[in-house]
Amino acid sequence: MKVNKILLALGLTVAAVTSVYAAAPTGATINVEKDITVSAVVGQSIDMLNSDGTAMPTSAALQWNGTGFSTWSDPVIIRTANRAVGAVLTLLSTPQLTDGSSPAIPMAVKLAGNALSTTATNFAATTLFGTATGAGDSQPMPLTISVPTPGTPATGTYTGQVQMSLAQGT
Repeated sequence: MKVNKILLALGLTVAAVTSVYAAAPTGATINVEKDITVSAVVGQSIDMLNSDGTAMPTSAALQWNGTGFSTWSDPVIIRTANRAVGAVLTLLSTPQLTDGSSPAIPMAVKLAGNALSTTATNFAATTLFGTATGAGDSQPMPLTISVPTPGTPATGTYTGQVQMSLAQGT
C-alpha cells in the first residue's frame, strides 16, 4: 500500500512505467530505452584561448606602483577550423578604467605587439599559422592590457572591461 502512495505522488510518468511493469508477465525482463540527442558544430569556427587550450580568464588585475600601472599579459592562441585564412580582431568599445567619479583612465590592448582598437585589426594566416592548413592552433602570442599614460589617478577602486570580437578573415 505504501508503494502505491509513493508512485501516485511521483506523477504520471512513474504511473505509466508502473503500468508496463504491471502488464509484464511475472519473471519477464523489462527493457527501458533511453535516447540522448548529440549535436556537433563543424564549420568556420574560431576562438581565442590560453596557450594551454583552456578558457581565457574573465578578470585581470593592474597594480598601481606609485608611478604607473603594471601591465597584464597572458599568452594566448587562436584556434580555428581553417588555418588557410587569417583572423580579424576588433575591440567593441574603447577600454578604460573608471571609479565612478574621477576621470576615466584609457587602457591599451595589444596582441603579439599589435595595438587593437575599435577598428578591425587583420592578422594574416601566414603570420598566425605559417603554411599550415586545416584545423589547428596558432603559436602562442602575448595578449597585453596596459595603461600607457596613467597620470596620477585619485585614490579609489577602478574597474573597466576589454570587450573583443574575433572573426575569421577572408
